[in-house]
Amino acid sequence: MLFAPEHDRSIAWRAGALTILIGLMWLTAAVQSLLPAARFSMHGIIPRSSSGITGILVAPFIHADFQHLVSNTIPFAILGALILLRGLNELAIVFQIGILVAGGGTWLFGAPRSHHIGASGLVFAFTGFLLFRSVFDRRISSAVITLGVLVAYGGAIGLSILPEEGISWSGHAFGFIGGVLAARFLYGGRRTAARPTGPKKLHLVRRDPNEPRSEVIEEEVGRWIRDLEKKEPPPS
Repeated sequence: MLFAPEHDRSIAWRAGALTILIGLMWLTAAVQSLLPAARFSMHGIIPRSSSGITGILVAPFIHADFQHLVSNTIPFAILGALILLRGLNELAIVFQIGILVAGGGTWLFGAPRSHHIGASGLVFAFTGFLLFRSVFDRRISSAVITLGVLVAYGGAIGLSILPEEGISWSGHAFGFIGGVLAARFLYGGRRTAARPTGPKKLHLVRRDPNEPRSEVIEEEVGRWIRDLEKKEPPPS
């Protein structure tokens, strides 16, 4: 899903999209606190289970408690806002690739008989994207953001992708991979434009060493002019 150019660059649309995503997380938590019997946590990702496939799409909006929700909301908002600096479509693409790779990887490789919930997979997708975007687009602004994210979240990244009981390390690891893939998808095909090397030089070749240089120049210039005339379109 992508947005029209006027919406992609609109500050109101960008702020609204991030607000809606975070609002859905908090709305789900509020309903869960009012209706504990609903047991939303059971609708998360259940690895290699047919009933757990739907969790790939809904698990990021379900959290165990408000502490879990807050711990994901803050980095989600900060990193999402940094991505939105380049437009709403950039966030949309990273979000879609991140949710599919993080959720799909967790469903395939997560611990058996486990339930995976929370937006941390998307947080790591945002992190991986911002860290590796500068590798592909080579812009100073991207490098500055990469450095800031690395300083702020570098330690947490290293610790959170290690297997630990009660932590969805698979969601974190595959979310990070999804972010890298999104950076590759958006910026991998771009190349820095080559700098102009100045006007092309005319190389003169003397067939006869004794031939005067002035005659060689006249012959080469005449040939160059004839070539230009051949390339000119005929008059309409």
